[in-house]
Amino acid sequence: HFFPVFWSVLDHPQSLCAMIARRVLLSLILVAIGIFLQGCGTGSGNAPKPTFAWESEDFRRYSKDGTKLMTRKEFDDSYGSKSNELWNNAPKEIKLLHDKLRKEDVRTAYDADAFKAEHGDKLKEWREMLTATPVKMLKGVGSDQVKKEEFHVTLPLAVQQFGETDWLAKWNSGTDTDCQECCNAVKYRRHCLQRSPHCKWEKAACHPIMSQANMYGKRRYFPEDMSLATHPEFKEKDSVNGQALWDKAPQERRVVDGKAMTMFGFQKQYQAAWMGVWSTSLTATQRAKSKDGKVLNMKGFKDQYQSKWSEFGNWPMEKGNGKDDDDIKRLVACEECCLEAKEQALCTEPYCKWSGSKCEIPDTLPKEQRFHHDIKATGNRVKAVTLDSFKKYSESTYLLDWLVSPEAIRVNQKDKSFTLNEWKAKYGRDYLAATGEASWSQASTANPMALINGADLLTTEQYKGTNVENGKTLSVVEAQQTFGKQWVYYWNRAKSPQKCDQC
Repeated sequence: HFFPVFWSVLDHPQSLCAMIARRVLLSLILVAIGIFLQGCGTGSGNAPKPTFAWESEDFRRYSKDGTKLMTRKEFDDSYGSKSNELWNNAPKEIKLLHDKLRKEDVRTAYDADAFKAEHGDKLKEWREMLTATPVKMLKGVGSDQVKKEEFHVTLPLAVQQFGETDWLAKWNSGTDTDCQECCNAVKYRRHCLQRSPHCKWEKAACHPIMSQANMYGKRRYFPEDMSLATHPEFKEKDSVNGQALWDKAPQERRVVDGKAMTMFGFQKQYQAAWMGVWSTSLTATQRAKSKDGKVLNMKGFKDQYQSKWSEFGNWPMEKGNGKDDDDIKRLVACEECCLEAKEQALCTEPYCKWSGSKCEIPDTLPKEQRFHHDIKATGNRVKAVTLDSFKKYSESTYLLDWLVSPEAIRVNQKDKSFTLNEWKAKYGRDYLAATGEASWSQASTANPMALINGADLLTTEQYKGTNVENGKTLSVVEAQQTFGKQWVYYWNRAKSPQKCDQC
């Protein structure tokens, strides 16, 4: 009966009851509007925060052949009735804990279940984190001569070494240990050296070679000085225009197997092993066609267009710039990209050579070498050889043998020693120069040396009864003569980082 009486009061606009009724009606309308706006989230400060829900895509495991990460649904689709058994035995994806969640300066890795239990509300961070490389400790799986060695085997290496049918059983028989990139969680030198090229042993501790900034942040070319910089570094260099410069700056590309790819390309192609490949690959010298059809590298573009060299219409913009998605097609093969050079004019020496009708990677390019544990493999003398020589001697165990063998080193003009990968990281593509400080071919080869434990030496006939309790520095030749076929095992137990006789 309320509304008929209410409207009858409003029919007498000058009455006191009508005035009260109008105010009540207005208040009800305002309250209703407020509730409506609050429900829609348009009120100031009341907008609902975006929520993230854990999904099946966040819980991935390695496929049967160990080459890719798959969800449970992908297991079911691929393996049918065997999917449940394979899923339960498959290694889980692990990721490096993000900087902002780390309490200490130590890299650690989590699988999705462990991360959810500890940081359940940080799903956004989980999806930003980089996939790490799982490592197991396996014993007695090398050649007879080095069965004592504790092999820290990465998952990609296990797949390659033991094959599709046997790798998983070998893997699950091992002991869990820190991820391949978790350098500063590693306590022992031999375990650090086995994590090369991610880690290096320095000042009695294991340190990451690739900085966290470079791991999480791809780099682009800062237009003013053409230096490679991360996103935060762009803003440090130019606080006003840093973001705008970053948005249009060319990305770093690196060369592997004669082709250039961005960091994302490495992640996509090499999955869990991408960091190792990326960190030892050279930055590509990118080239593109200018507006007048000339093929120039970045320095050439800067010479021609000065400060505007990286602006749209000059150097090609990345795909998705909103102006011309086909602009990136003006990129041509980089100077080191032998397999992408389709014409002789783009086949650049000394990185490449033109043979017949195609561009090839020359055989003269330096290759990493290591000292084989068994001198029978190298003509009964201690000698550094390539991976191909390891494979010829023992095809079934050559990768594991290679993993623990000492690397060959050379010395620069300042009497400091470097492995080939360290030299490339220091001098870039100039390592291929024929002469000069950066030339690897002109650098002096050196005899690696290490401080061997006194306790190990005293077990040998040669040093029994001598004063070597504190250890003795031996070269690779002396180590082989002292320990015979087991010399690599004792070499990796050495107290201090490898040095050389010319350093």
